[in-house]
Amino acid sequence: ALLTEMSKARIRRITVGVETLDPLAAKKTGKPITIDIYREVFRKMSANDIFSIASFIVGLPDETTAAREKSVAFALDAGPDAAHFLPFLPLIGTPYAKGYTTCQPDPKDVRDSAAYNTAFRKHPTTILRLTNAVSKGGIRGLFAEKALMNNNCQ
Repeated sequence: ALLTEMSKARIRRITVGVETLDPLAAKKTGKPITIDIYREVFRKMSANDIFSIASFIVGLPDETTAAREKSVAFALDAGPDAAHFLPFLPLIGTPYAKGYTTCQPDPKDVRDSAAYNTAFRKHPTTILRLTNAVSKGGIRGLFAEKALMNNNCQ
């Protein structure tokens, strides 16, 4: 019902902070939401003509390698129109910064996030999803068109 009301209010683009698929890391970030709920949210956003973006943090402490490696596959399966994979930044003053001597991201997290962004954006599923949104027109279609153009810049 909330997404329907948001759509009626002409909200046309929403970013959802999935952050991680690792249940323990998700709980520690205060986001113990199941992947099935995220799937349903992205489905409802599409049904309500809302352009959806899934946001993931690559390299959260306590995140398992297996969960990290599943993030692109999940993003493709769950159905957001776009996804952003951002390297973890241990910013001073945040709970996860304890034990870090710098607020710079780990170079491996930077490389992985770049690879995950490219893998998602260049995947045929993403391209088809965006192309279908473009064909339907409207504001969501315009967002999809811009996302497709940005995909070609990488």
